[in-house]
Amino acid sequence: FGQIVILLLRQLGVTERRLPPTDKDRDRTLDIIDNYFESNLAPNPRAEELAEKLHISRRHLSRILQKTYGMNFRDKLLLARMDRSAWLLRHTDKSVSAIAGEVGYTYDSAFRQAFRERFGMTPLEYRQQTRKDEPNERHH
Repeated sequence: FGQIVILLLRQLGVTERRLPPTDKDRDRTLDIIDNYFESNLAPNPRAEELAEKLHISRRHLSRILQKTYGMNFRDKLLLARMDRSAWLLRHTDKSVSAIAGEVGYTYDSAFRQAFRERFGMTPLEYRQQTRKDEPNERHH
């Protein structure tokens, strides 16, 4: 049935590129986006680079991010960095400075400021607070 629809649409001059993406295509795109943000915290990733991986324009990437996540590239990157740093603070004994560098911050002060804005406390306060609440399962 799908092939018939495609043939009819071709006859009408509509190419596959204009067809709406399937759920499978959408899921694949979102997997690529999520993996990109999880694995590209440092050095500074660029929206153009992700758009290129997806074979779409930067503008189209912006629309996908806004529609799916309700945020732009920069905000999604910041969220990914903060989520990763929070996990590292909870589960490792790495220094705040080491964590800042690992999640893409050149300056500890910029990291601390971003962390405080996100969580309402410093990274060290967060570590102390969350370690009180969780069983001991840290790794080096």
